[in-house]
Amino acid sequence: MPAALRALAARGVRRAAVASYFTAPGRFATQVADAAPWLAAAPLGAHPALAALLLHRYDQARAAAPVPHRQLTSA
Repeated sequence: MPAALRALAARGVRRAAVASYFTAPGRFATQVADAAPWLAAAPLGAHPALAALLLHRYDQARAAAPVPHRQLTSA
């Protein structure tokens, strides 16, 4: 991110907002927020849209996964 912000500054951008996909506060989210020259978005946290996205991606992955073949046994 610092290299991207330097490149933007070299092109004359004075204010750059930083959005991240961090899900929780912590070391990385803090470092990104501290490096942002203007403002940085807070971690996504428990936002309902994030939960909906995770469930959607899970459903997609399950739909794309091959169905395991079960051998039928006769009794």
